[in-house]
Amino acid sequence: MQAEDYDEGEEVMAFPIPEEASGEGATGDVLAGNDGAYFVFRDIDLTGIRSFTAQIGTMAGVTTGGRLGLRVGGVDGELLGTFEVPIPNETSLQTYEVRLEAASGMTDLYFVFAADEPGRPFPVCFIDWILAEQ
Repeated sequence: MQAEDYDEGEEVMAFPIPEEASGEGATGDVLAGNDGAYFVFRDIDLTGIRSFTAQIGTMAGVTTGGRLGLRVGGVDGELLGTFEVPIPNETSLQTYEVRLEAASGMTDLYFVFAADEPGRPFPVCFIDWILAEQ
């Protein structure tokens, strides 16, 4: 799933992949969000899904690092897992994985941004794509 193809979101912004990160095999747009922002994919079947992999980027002086939580049913729904994104010291586009325990059935899958230092007016990170794996 391309992150910018989300069904609904709040306080997220799509923009072209930063030139510094485009050498990492990424193309198109990425999605960024500040602390508390979210995006959702509706009607996702989690049956048999054991992990999610995502290509996540950071930029020194632009993103804060933090967490991107995967929740079911709402921004405060059950937490399936968390992508831990370090505080950046350079521009980086890397692959992160979250392993799931016992997830199954149809649900709305929320991705919620959380900064290590809430209240800062900068994006936590930017995300290019998400892959569900069995």
